[in-house]
Amino acid sequence: MTGLRVWYEGGMWRARAYLAKADVVEGGNRRPYRSLPGAGCEDEARQQAREWLSGLLRVRGASASGLVRDLVRAYVASREGAGDIAVSTAKTYRTICRRYVEPYIGHMDASEVRPHHLEELYGTLLDDGAIRGGGIAPAKVLGVHWFLSAAFDWMVAQGFCASNPAASASKPRPARAEARALTEGEISILAAELEARMADGSRDADGIRRRTVAFAAWLALNTGVRCGEACALSRSDVSLPLGDLYVHCTMTEPAGGPPARSRAKTASSVRHVLMGPSAAQAAAEHIAWQDSWLPAARRDAPLLCAPDGSWMRPSAVSRGFSALRDEVGLPRDTHFHTLRHTHATHLLREGVPMNEVSRRLGHSKVALTLEWYGHVLPGEDRAAAEAFERVSRRVRGK
Repeated sequence: MTGLRVWYEGGMWRARAYLAKADVVEGGNRRPYRSLPGAGCEDEARQQAREWLSGLLRVRGASASGLVRDLVRAYVASREGAGDIAVSTAKTYRTICRRYVEPYIGHMDASEVRPHHLEELYGTLLDDGAIRGGGIAPAKVLGVHWFLSAAFDWMVAQGFCASNPAASASKPRPARAEARALTEGEISILAAELEARMADGSRDADGIRRRTVAFAAWLALNTGVRCGEACALSRSDVSLPLGDLYVHCTMTEPAGGPPARSRAKTASSVRHVLMGPSAAQAAAEHIAWQDSWLPAARRDAPLLCAPDGSWMRPSAVSRGFSALRDEVGLPRDTHFHTLRHTHATHLLREGVPMNEVSRRLGHSKVALTLEWYGHVLPGEDRAAAEAFERVSRRVRGK
């Protein structure tokens, strides 16, 4: 009989599963243990533990077939149940499985997959992998490669495969990513519309949504926060006297459930972001407006809330911004995340040091910021050329 125990010890929730003999993969442990660092209370711990146990049992079911389609699903379920990946990441992985893996190699026995099979898959996706015909971007195919690489590592560890075929497969090489940012003219158009919407004191449901989306966009444009981070901010995370935002959580959207507020994935994502005077003033006015219609607002109430006072979904904010974009005539490739890119790009053009921009964005490494935004610093290359010209002239005595 399968059982599950959850307890709190050493500042962390923990779980142990008790598996029936029939549910244990050959060579596996009948009493596996898992710490649950992401759980903040017993209910969360039990939910995570149940998902982990469900993943363990799916592995047993997948082992009966040994097919790629069953094993990649079991891999995703196992990582999600263990709390190793966010709900949104698990959703992305399942989309990869459904669209790009199962239709092409899902029928194969995982132990028979070779590097050339994966290279053929990548080529097919590049040529004809899009839902509406045509190929998908090399960067997306590279994402499929890294997903399969991790999945096959897991299969090797579980004993389903002798080696990882992705380790030897040639992967696509996408062009360097260049983040799109709004021009100063586009910022002017957008800012005028956002200010107009934030001045609207409507309290009906549509008016609340429109103004809240506008404030979310204003916040992202002025601070560089991600959409999920903005949606996870509570009023207590805002210090109006200091003009400070405390970013420490993100909002995810579990399938079929309400939005879930969870801790930031990395230590670098937890940060204080200083707002400029106009952003701080907008935050103060937004909170005052909320007080006019939100009954008995608590300090831990959402900074961005739906008309019923609940947390806003990132997808709803993103859709609302896309509608706003179309209304003011901004390019169709302008998305909510473009606001973050715009913030970073114009900071760098104004001479803010790369390491400070990286910290402000919550990047784990300055190298990541440089990869995304290095192209917006043409003056750096000119300065380097002029510097070496001075060295060259000095050594030549000119």
